[in-house]
Amino acid sequence: MSIKKGFEEAISNMLALGSDYFRDYAYFGFIIAQCNLVFDSKLPAPAAVRFMNTQYDLIINPKQYNSMPLAWRIGTLKHECGHILGNHIMRAELGNYDNLGFNYAGDCAINQDINLDHLPSI
Repeated sequence: MSIKKGFEEAISNMLALGSDYFRDYAYFGFIIAQCNLVFDSKLPAPAAVRFMNTQYDLIINPKQYNSMPLAWRIGTLKHECGHILGNHIMRAELGNYDNLGFNYAGDCAINQDINLDHLPSI
């Protein structure tokens, strides 16, 4: 699988009107589509988001991300979108928080809104 193919397949399924995922994921797909896409094989997770300069970067570890089934890749994109919508990145930078603890709390808040079959079980 090419470095971008896993992402392109996932975002296409989120945004394609005839896709089984469209109804539940189109909104999140449109937000993710606005992010700058960065591939980093050293990222210790399948995906992450950050705010740099004037936009959000969606960072994908292609080896980890592309090895997941389509439903997990889509769920991962919705998860990262949840960090954007929850303003977690800005709130973490402004607050005096333990970054790891704040990220876990954000993950718990986000994941309860994602179909469990669409979340990696790793």
